[in-house]
Amino acid sequence: MCLGRRRLLFRLAGLVRLGDSVQYGSYSVIQIGDGIYQLADRGDPKARLGGLIGVDMYLILGTSKALLIDLGNNYVDGFPGDLIPPRKNAAAELLAVLDGLRGKLPLEAAITHAHPDHDGMTRAFAGRKEILWMPKGEDLEAPRKQHGIDPSVYTVFDHATKTFDLGGGRVVKPLLVRGHSNGCTSYLLAKDLMLFTGDSIGIGAGRSLRSAASLKVFAEDTRRLVEYLQKELTPFERHSLKVFTGHSVENPIAGFYSADHPMLDIDWLDWRFVQDQALCAAAILKGGWTEPDSGLRMMEVTNKQTGRRVNVMLYGIGAIEIPVQAVYEAAGLALPQ
Repeated sequence: MCLGRRRLLFRLAGLVRLGDSVQYGSYSVIQIGDGIYQLADRGDPKARLGGLIGVDMYLILGTSKALLIDLGNNYVDGFPGDLIPPRKNAAAELLAVLDGLRGKLPLEAAITHAHPDHDGMTRAFAGRKEILWMPKGEDLEAPRKQHGIDPSVYTVFDHATKTFDLGGGRVVKPLLVRGHSNGCTSYLLAKDLMLFTGDSIGIGAGRSLRSAASLKVFAEDTRRLVEYLQKELTPFERHSLKVFTGHSVENPIAGFYSADHPMLDIDWLDWRFVQDQALCAAAILKGGWTEPDSGLRMMEVTNKQTGRRVNVMLYGIGAIEIPVQAVYEAAGLALPQ
């Protein structure tokens, strides 16, 4: 065993308590559960789009298998069209962390959706034996278009039938939540009361949608998500649920409750956020912002990524950024002149 790998294993062995973390390359490895780790790439503020805001991957260890949720954005190849340049040693560092944490457990990886900041490390697994999973509904040609990778490296799964049994009672259930993409997926680890959402329901600042059509499917699928969690989890379990997004660095929120609201640092989201996202979408379809007592508000804020003024619909701690025209279209109302 080389000295570098021995040092990494020694550092990873220090992940004992919840919240313990080590830094390796650009990855912050954080223990968020017993044998459950967040691999947070915080992004580079100097890179284009801040390194795509930084992306979180999640590793879950069972007794017979390990599952990695999402494949990050620290591009391996620098394929033409990539929004940020590849980072030197990104693949080697990611694989070293994964291999160090999983030991001899077989590893599989499942993406939440096929956008470049969530499948950018696909090529790191070239020539290895891991199964890479893509949700049904995603663009099967995305790996080729985005990274020049043959899509056959992915095995497509159907949400209706697929579960990931990792052993030891750890079963991960994929749940379809369209809107951001046609196959966008959240992964529920019911035993540990954790929901890994990628971009499916949004970050602390809400979910950005572009059209009435995407809002309608988002409303349908967030309602189904709420109903599924109500069926599968007790009230106490639901209120203990931790929701981990694909961009936790963006979870802190600033101005959605009032223009002068102080920053709220949210390391993870919760059951209330899931409900309020679903309620927000449903209220838009009913034209709730036109009714003073509906709880739905329309507000204009500055998008901190683009600096542009955007329209945001608010319900509780739920928020959906969406053009005003799409809001009226989704509710079947005429846009005021």
